[in-house]
Amino acid sequence: ENKSAAFYADKMNITTKHLNRIVKTTLDQTTSSLILNRVILEAKRRIVHENGDLSQIAFNLGYEDYAYFSKLFKAHTGFTPKGFRAKYK
Repeated sequence: ENKSAAFYADKMNITTKHLNRIVKTTLDQTTSSLILNRVILEAKRRIVHENGDLSQIAFNLGYEDYAYFSKLFKAHTGFTPKGFRAKYK
């Protein structure tokens, strides 16, 4: 639900800078990109396996603006959510 690196750093009682250092060293990506990749993966799963409205899926993932979610999803997958569903259904 939470997409903030600061949120996760706080939960682990470390600074955001230290969390970024750990993630960068271990996974060679930023904490923000790690979180976003996980959100996109969950979005893909829900788009394929749930028959609900795509805007409701976006809302459940924490995106109130479906247009923003769709743009973000397309930037990372090359497909709109609707196109992704059509391809994998």
